[in-house]
Formats: sequence, C-alpha cells, structure tokens
Amino acid sequence: MIPSKARAGLLSLFAAAAAAPGLPLGAALPAAPPDHVVIVIEENHGYADIIGSSAAPYFNALAKGGALMTQSFAVGHPSEPNYLELFSGSTQGVTSDSCPNSFTAPNLGGQLLAAHRTFAGYSEDLPSAGYAGCSSGAYARKHNPWSMFTDVPAALNLPFTAFPKGHFQDLPTVSFVVPNLDDDMHDGTIQAADSWLQGNLDGYVQWAKANNSLLIVTFDEDDDTGGNNQITTIFSGPMVKPGTYGEIINHDNVLRTVEDLYGLGHAGRAAGTAPIADIWNAALAGPFTITASAGANGTITPGGNVSVAAGANQTFNVDAAAGYAISSVAVDGADQGPICAYTFSNVSAGHTIAAAFGAPGQYTITASAGTGGAIAPSGVVPVGNGGSQTFTITPASGYSILAVTVDGVNKGAIATYTFSNVMASHTISAAFSAPAGQYTITASAGTGGSITPSGAVSVAGGASQTFTIAPASGYSILAVTVDGTGKGAISSYTFGNVAANHAISATFAPSAAGGRIISIDFTGRGTVMASTETAGVFSRSHWNNAQGAVQSVAQALLDETGAATTATLRWSASGVWSLPATGTSNDLHMMSGYLDAAGANTIVRISGLPANAAGYSVLVYADGDNSSATRSGIYQISGTGITTTNITLTDAANTNFTGSYRQASGSAGNYVKFTVNATAFNLTAIPSASSDAYPRAPINGIQIVPL
Repeated sequence: MIPSKARAGLLSLFAAAAAAPGLPLGAALPAAPPDHVVIVIEENHGYADIIGSSAAPYFNALAKGGALMTQSFAVGHPSEPNYLELFSGSTQGVTSDSCPNSFTAPNLGGQLLAAHRTFAGYSEDLPSAGYAGCSSGAYARKHNPWSMFTDVPAALNLPFTAFPKGHFQDLPTVSFVVPNLDDDMHDGTIQAADSWLQGNLDGYVQWAKANNSLLIVTFDEDDDTGGNNQITTIFSGPMVKPGTYGEIINHDNVLRTVEDLYGLGHAGRAAGTAPIADIWNAALAGPFTITASAGANGTITPGGNVSVAAGANQTFNVDAAAGYAISSVAVDGADQGPICAYTFSNVSAGHTIAAAFGAPGQYTITASAGTGGAIAPSGVVPVGNGGSQTFTITPASGYSILAVTVDGVNKGAIATYTFSNVMASHTISAAFSAPAGQYTITASAGTGGSITPSGAVSVAGGASQTFTIAPASGYSILAVTVDGTGKGAISSYTFGNVAANHAISATFAPSAAGGRIISIDFTGRGTVMASTETAGVFSRSHWNNAQGAVQSVAQALLDETGAATTATLRWSASGVWSLPATGTSNDLHMMSGYLDAAGANTIVRISGLPANAAGYSVLVYADGDNSSATRSGIYQISGTGITTTNITLTDAANTNFTGSYRQASGSAGNYVKFTVNATAFNLTAIPSASSDAYPRAPINGIQIVPL
C-alpha cells in the first residue's frame, strides 16, 4: 500500500496541481486541436536522471525544442497506479502492480470513442492484438492501462509493430506508446531508451512539425529511492511554445489537457484539475462561428451562422421531414453517419455541420462467421429503412461462441443480436473458440543449441506452453520459426490459449570469435528494420537503424542481442536513396536503402568499440541503383593507429542486389571487408568512376565483427 505519509503528500500535490497559478480551469488551448497526439510513457527515472544527462541526448533535444515541465510529479508508487491515473484520473484503488484488473470507470480511450474520435495503444513486445495475459517476454500488462477498461475494445490493444511508421496520417486521434521493459528504462539503460525513442519516434516528431500533431513524453514515477517523485514531462509539436515551465503538474494535468484539446468530458480527478495552458503558441478568445446547413427534406436547429463563446458547448438537432430519413451528418467535412444530434464541446475554433436527407430506402447488413460455427441469416442481408433484423449465432459441435462483433465493437459471446430501427448499413461477425482437447507442439533445434522442451509436446486445449531456446558454447541463436513464420533470434516463445497443433524450430550460427556483432542499416529512403530481422553475411538480428543523411550527435549502438554497447555512430552524406530490389527477405530489406551522393564523399565515424586484442572485421555493404551504368567507388578505412586502406568496389550495370552477397576487392561485388585493430575508425566512401555522368559510392550497411 501507499504509506499514509505518502498519501498526504499526494493529496497536497493534487491540490497544488489543481490550483497552480497560470492554470485556470477552462483556460484557452490551441485554436485547433492537434490532428494526432502520441503519448510515450517511460519508466522509473527522476527528472535529474534525464534532464542534462549525457546518456539522454535525444530526450534533452526534445526538451530544448519543446515545452519542458520542470515541476512535473508522479502520484505515487509503484508503476501501475500512475499509469491508471494518467489514463483515467484515478488509481482505481490499485496500490500495487497487480494483474489482471478490470474497470468500468471513465477513461481517456472510452471518452475519445464516445466522441467519435479514435484511439489505440501500442505496446512493444505485446504478442498479438488484444492479448490479455499479464506478461510476455519484456511486455508487462501493468504498463498497459487501456487493456483494463471494458469500454476500450480489445482490438485497440495493439503491438508496437502495428504503429504506422512512415504513414503517420493513419494514426488514431490519440495513441499511447509503451516501450518494453528493456527500452523504457525499467530494466534497460537510459542510453538504450534514448536510442530507442529516437529510432522509433523521431520520424513522427519530424512529420508532426508540418502536420499539426503533438508528442508528449512522460514517466510513470521516479526510481522510488526516497526522492520527491519528480519526473520529466515534455510536449513537442508545432503548436507548442518552446521553453521551460515551472508550474506544478501531475498526471491529472496531462490527462485534463488532452481531454480539453478535444472537448471531452473529464475522468476522475481530471475534473477538478487545470489543463496546461501556458505552453501553446496561440489561443483565440472567440467568439467562434459554427455554420449549420441542411439539405432538402429536413432541418438542422439552430441553423445558419451560430456564434459560440470560447470554451462553450453547442448542440445541433437534426430532423427529417415526414416520409424522409437522415442520410448523413458531416462535421467539418467528416461524415458522422445518420445521427439526429451533435454537440461541439469546449469550442475553440470555427466549425461546419451539414445534414443531408433522402427518401426511405433499403440498407444492408453484412453478416459473417469464422471457423467453428454459423450466423443466420448470413451474407448481405437487405433491411428496409426503420426496420429490424435479428441474427442467430450457433457454434458447431464441440465449439463455443468466442465473440460477436457489431460495427467493429465486441458485444461478447452472445447467441443473438437484433438491429432495431435500421437507418444505416451495418456489419456483424461471429468468432468461435476451438474445442477442448489435447494438441501437439513439435519442437526441434538445429546444430549448435537446444530447445526445451523438445520433440512432440502434448498441450491441453486452452493451455499455454513456453519453449526456451539456448545456444551451445561458441554459438548464438540465428532464428526461431513458429508455424513457418520467422520470429527472430528470440530466447523464448509462448503459445497461448492453444487450440491447434503447432511447430517451433530453432537454428543457430557460430558466434563471432571475440564477442557480439554490431550491425548498422543505413535506411536511406527505405523503412527501418524490425529488431527481429536477421540479415548480412553474418546473419544477425537487432540491426541499428541509421536514418537520414546526417547524424552529428553520437547514436548509441546495440549488439546482436539488443544489449547496449559503448560504441557510437556518426555520419555525414549529402543524400540518401533506395534500391529498386524486389522480394521480401530481410537481406533485401537491409540493402534497400543507402547513403549516397553523386560526386561527393560520405563519411561514417565509429567510436567507443570495446578494446579487442584480435581486432575487428568491418564489412561494408555497398549496392546502389546503378541502372544501366557501371560505377566504381573507393572505400577507405583510416584512424588513429590504423594503416589507411583503400578497397575499390565496382557496381556493375544492371546487377541490383537480389539476395546473395559477393565480396569485392578491386572487383565487382556488393560488399568489402577490412580488418582493424582499434576502438575507433573512419570509413570514407569516395565516388571514383562511372560509365555515366554520376559517379557514386553507396553505403547500405556495416557489420563490425570481433575476431
């Protein structure tokens, strides 16, 4: 439990955050809400651990370019109550990291959905969408509050692999991102978390600048070693006025701010807490005009140009004339469906609302069923305007109803569902659970390691089974394959809720003689590699994604296991490009993007390698879009204690990478190999000769292999 002294401190903190100067209730926020908000939650580090720390250059860059809250505090210990407070304005009575929990209280996700906005939560290492287990690998449900509220559909509880990198316009209105226990500083280092945040969220940060979107980075709590629970909270986006802000805030102020940005209700203690109002570039005083219009055969009330005071609410009622029906209502150009009323809340900008009407007609309800049962009627079912239609769900012998989903919302394991007063088209689908019984999971391991248990493993229907993969001495895990799908170089895998036979196999590769390999992918115009993807002559996972043409701040590097190293990376090129290679292998993914520039040198600087008496092999992957031209580049290794060495690589015409590696040494190929005995080196790519007017020397990736 939270000690009584701590509870008293929390009460005073709540009061201070609610009444802090400069934070009046209902204070003005940006004139237009952000198109998207992404909230990242980090773990267990106090303000002084992050701000000013050389191990956290990216956090500090965000703080310098955004709004840094210098008096931000968590609400207690341990983690889970803080996550719940941020998401619902209450700890929900939780005083530990207990699991599982289920709540029906108001919360940010449910509020957004009720207001016809969108929401999703992205958790790194969540094994599958909707996963309800308490842990899996480095995923912990105690850090996932949206999974605990009944009005947030399980389908919105997503793995981080579903985060739309490169397609940020597809993000929901508000989303949370929770790194795994290694990447959020719970178990890992500040440096590793800083690198993860930059590698996975900086693309969004840059995109947000031109797309009216916001990033919020905060922490659940400090390290609980007797401090005052002061944490780092940063706002970054084009609507934010950069600077430091000293008012006292906590998780409830952050929640209230997001609620007010979208005119939502207020959950829990957020109702009596002030929004953060002084960090925004501008706010309008109002009044604002909402233009309401109705097509033929209906009315909207009030109509015309309606003046609304800043922060006020305004409701519009929509009515169809006799013999007609509402076809649609569009708010600011977005169709809300055939609704009969709409309320603009906490108005801070002008809006439009337009209603359309049509003659009563027919709508369709599309009904479908998965394996193990039926829905009747099924297929495309026509229903007259205002009519009703009942659907019956029947499981096959030995099966049971798992879930019935109506218009994307899970209605539970119900046997019937009736659509009443139908005024729009709908969908309904049924899913069924497999019959109970015994299933077999076949586990096998190749040379160089083991999988436990192994052979034909019997598992009861609905049960779980974990397999542990261990390399032998001198080997490392190369890949784990589950039912034919690669899962990367993982050391364990759990089959949950087993309802069919499965297979799992592990392969291994000899380890680098002197330690762990560091792999770097220059992504160019391609996409970043997932941590599980293996590639390169030394097929390894956990490639470090190096994005952009220039990196002047040292980027920390991970090794092949995903562990932080002392090594860092900088580079400078005048351009990036992508290779028109086809196929889906990880090697093609790694080789698709590259640093390159016509007629200019590219420089890559590696520093901080662990001292290794035998030295390192450095493999430089180089294959550009050569089209019909033959081009040669000179690749040079130099540095303190290193004899400068040049190797020429020729990229022959019409020989784009197709999946196989060919070493070059003054010849055609797609990689060169150096040997260095130093803890730092410079790699320079020098365009040399070309059969066209564009000499180039691309760098697609690098592997540093201890000898």
